[in-house]
This record gives sequence, structure tokens and C-alpha cells, in this order.
Amino acid sequence: MVKTPDEEWKKTVAGYRKKCQTILDISENIRYAGAINSYGRTLTGIIKPDVKPMLGREQSKNDIFPPC
Repeated sequence: MVKTPDEEWKKTVAGYRKKCQTILDISENIRYAGAINSYGRTLTGIIKPDVKPMLGREQSKNDIFPPC
């Protein structure tokens, strides 16, 4: 059975989520793990349960870009 591009994409993102969870399991000091594409868009990310994010939604979107 041939998978659709959507199914392939979901499988890829699920793989990234597993890697993010593996990273979070390394240390209690890691608060967030995520995968970002070459355009700076977050593909997936996991924040540790019961952890309040340090940045707001808009701040986190622009966090990976250096100031001009």
C-alpha cells in the first residue's frame, strides 16, 4: 500500500516527537525540545509537564532569529 504525502509527513513528525522526548529524558534541567525546519518554523516541540514557559508565544516564534 502506497502512503500519501500526508501520511508520510505525519510519520516524519512523529519521529521528531520521539527524538524530542528522548532529549527531554536526558536531564531534568532540559525544559523544552523541538524540531525547527530550515525556514525557522517549529515542526514539533515538547515542553516538560508542569513547566511554565519562559517566553510567550510570539517571543518564542522569534527566539531563533538573531536581532537585526
